[in-house]
Amino acid sequence: MVGDMAIYGKVLRIFDETSLLVNLGKKDGLKRGDMVVVVEKGEEVKDPDSGESLGEFELIKAELIAVDVQERLSILRTEPGKSVSANLPLSAQMVQHSVKDSGSLERMSIAPGEMSGIPTTSPTRTGDLVRLLE
Repeated sequence: MVGDMAIYGKVLRIFDETSLLVNLGKKDGLKRGDMVVVVEKGEEVKDPDSGESLGEFELIKAELIAVDVQERLSILRTEPGKSVSANLPLSAQMVQHSVKDSGSLERMSIAPGEMSGIPTTSPTRTGDLVRLLE
């Protein structure tokens, strides 16, 4: 990896609901055991005071582990022991996982109309962006 700049790759092939092939490998600094995320670009966010673009935020579709790292390709798998619901698409599972413990969190006082809701992602597809999770 070069500096703080994230290196992106793409999903090349989806083997099944637990593993896929990506075009990131040793040449990109990926090592066996590294966590990699499949991401979807969100909307552009602007600073409310200056109007300056702060960039696009990313929505994480899946977190995977590099299990077979070759020079320019890697096989990624879901984490062992994590249950996968056959009835839900991966995007719904990720959202469900991200809000699973929200009932135990202290709630903030929010002005009416300010909440936009949790963004949703589309299902994982060939061509989706992937990057090393830092």
